[in-house]
Amino acid sequence: YNLVIYHHGLGELAGAIITDTLKTTLIADLVADGYIVADSTAYRDNFGNDAGQQAYYELYRYLTTEYRIGRVLALSQSAGGPSGLLCLLNARIPYAGWAGIYPVCNLANAFATASLKSSVKAAYAFTDDADYATATAGHDPMLFSPTAFALPMRFYASDGDTVVIRTENADSLAAYV
Repeated sequence: YNLVIYHHGLGELAGAIITDTLKTTLIADLVADGYIVADSTAYRDNFGNDAGQQAYYELYRYLTTEYRIGRVLALSQSAGGPSGLLCLLNARIPYAGWAGIYPVCNLANAFATASLKSSVKAAYAFTDDADYATATAGHDPMLFSPTAFALPMRFYASDGDTVVIRTENADSLAAYV
């Protein structure tokens, strides 16, 4: 079987792929094409922190013990952008391709966005005196070498998104790689 691992957006839990009507058509098409589609709560709004990456890796590892897995693809939505990208960049999951739906690709930009800042701070257990660069070291996809992204990537983002700004996230990473 081929596998798609869904890295969920802000506020979602495992099962979002079957309970969110905006996703069900895409997921149904992937399943019809022979993919297993799996997701994990992954410590909820993890923005790619170590615990979230580990949860997705454990999901991948479990599926590879239960099924003969072929190609593995990442589908990262919004706040799931960093976890999908970091599982790839840290060689946690051998992704053959990555697709982002209005993905957070720039963790510093997410931290600077008023509506996301508290979630990023919670994901990285910021203390009141924590320094952003220290707390998130090694977790911003935009700080990896562009050559680390040597796989097919597809970005779906809207100019109208006022939370995950396309130019600062999808467009910036696409231009970088």
